[in-house]
Amino acid sequence: MDMVDLSQWFRNWHGNPGATSDVVEIEQSRLGIALPGEYLDFVRQSNGGMGFVGDAYVDFWRIDELRQFNSECESHIYAPGILLFGTNGGNDGYGFDFREPVVRFVRIPLIGMALDMIEHLGDTFGAFLSNISSDQ
Repeated sequence: MDMVDLSQWFRNWHGNPGATSDVVEIEQSRLGIALPGEYLDFVRQSNGGMGFVGDAYVDFWRIDELRQFNSECESHIYAPGILLFGTNGGNDGYGFDFREPVVRFVRIPLIGMALDMIEHLGDTFGAFLSNISSDQ
């Protein structure tokens, strides 16, 4: 799988050091799911961080924060099948939709979270980044 070209998508990026393969495997085991490969390539380069994708501000969580932050957001109650991995710094959460065989990248409001409020943003991490970079 190709590595995500961070310079293509991110500007003013304040990323964390990449996660090791051991951390990636441990966290996926703790979550009980396999995360999308392109996203894992990103995490191995920058384990979360904050900055801009195009003009859109993003705050992507570290892979070892996903369980805690999803528990705090109660996504398992309000949006079963959705695993959040970050926010826009406001009311929108970014996540994976595991309800179908193909995992989708989605946006969902953090306040008033509900499955009928999901917006599909891509089937790959690259498509997701492209879609949020063009948000107005």
